[in-house]
Amino acid sequence: MRDVIVMRAIHIAAVVIWIGGVSIVTTVLLPALRHGDFGSDPLGALRIFERRFIWQARTCVVLVGLSGFYMAWRLALWDRFQRGAFWWMHAMVLVWLAFSVVLFIAEPLMTRRRRQCAEVPSSSQMAAPAQPAAVRDRPPQLPPVRIHPEMSSGTSESGTPLVVAAEVLQTLARLQRAHWLLLALSIVTVMAAVAGSHGWTFR
Repeated sequence: MRDVIVMRAIHIAAVVIWIGGVSIVTTVLLPALRHGDFGSDPLGALRIFERRFIWQARTCVVLVGLSGFYMAWRLALWDRFQRGAFWWMHAMVLVWLAFSVVLFIAEPLMTRRRRQCAEVPSSSQMAAPAQPAAVRDRPPQLPPVRIHPEMSSGTSESGTPLVVAAEVLQTLARLQRAHWLLLALSIVTVMAAVAGSHGWTFR
């Protein structure tokens, strides 16, 4: 049974890293992005975070799936899926499937769509006259910009321009709501699975 012990250790470690990452994104990163703590391009900052974390999350999800399947096969636990008292096993599979769809299907589709939108030149760019290289290569001089969730334009008390990209804020708000839902389901499932694996049956 040493193989089961190893698989269980891998399973738990992967779940800790995976759900811990979801918690950080939900409770720290997204609120900070919505309040403009990462500058005037929150979606750009989110993409940077995604590039660094996405493969870590995918690896953990794969390890959770493989180790969970192995333990169910090795310990012959398939009959539990036919009993309501072990609903937490169904919940584990559903949460795993939800994150698998998000990480391996939805996220690549959204990334491809963002790239396609970025590659399409706007009409103003196409109609812009040619400029000397010295002028063209010079970085634009932009005033400091801060995202503020309650104002769409105007200036703050200190005179700093306040600019709100409504679409960006709405996108971040939707992402945070979806993450809160997934995080809540994950925490409930983890707690129920720990209790159930120690003999607490739910009837």
